[in-house]
Amino acid sequence: MEKEQFEECCRLNRENLYKSEEGYLHNLWLSKAKGDLAGMARAYDNLGRTYLRYDNDKAEGMFNKALDINRKLNNKEGMARNYDGLGFLFSDKGEYDKAEDMYVSEMKIYKEFDDEHGLQMVYMNLGDTYRCKREFNKAEENLKKSLAINKKMEKMGKRNLLPYCYLKLGEIYEEQNNKEKAREYLQRAATLFKKNGAIKIAKRIQSKIDEPQKK
Repeated sequence: MEKEQFEECCRLNRENLYKSEEGYLHNLWLSKAKGDLAGMARAYDNLGRTYLRYDNDKAEGMFNKALDINRKLNNKEGMARNYDGLGFLFSDKGEYDKAEDMYVSEMKIYKEFDDEHGLQMVYMNLGDTYRCKREFNKAEENLKKSLAINKKMEKMGKRNLLPYCYLKLGEIYEEQNNKEKAREYLQRAATLFKKNGAIKIAKRIQSKIDEPQKK
């Protein structure tokens, strides 16, 4: 039964992807017919995000088309979104230098507009990228920038990514064999995930914390 449920879930996911692709292609066709460049850029970006799930080459092509249009329109919000998609794509391919370039370009736009919502996410993505490059000081620096913004958002009662900041910092300290700091940040992450109702994630982190003590 479990196998049948898994196969059915995969089938539904494929159907949803095809429906998304058809919808965005239709939007692209309508935007082209009206000469709506902004609409075309949005459609290309949405197609890029759809193709990210199964075809990186097609996704890259869509993001670059969207980026070209947004540059012509000087639509910096759209450009930031395109850079974000390309950053994720290059990171997924293990091309971390290219991912870094995309995220830095995205960050500059968010800084220009003092967009803290965008900054807290791009700092986190840069932290992940530097971690993959084994540049732990830069990874920590960017994650702590994201942490500071997320703490501010929490105080304001806004949705935030605070538990993820603690988790990612804990993992960096873990990789550096800084056991005390790793435990401190992982424990903070586990506590917040549990508080937010993400019980499975909290248990998984808690198991990681408790494991060294059992040895």
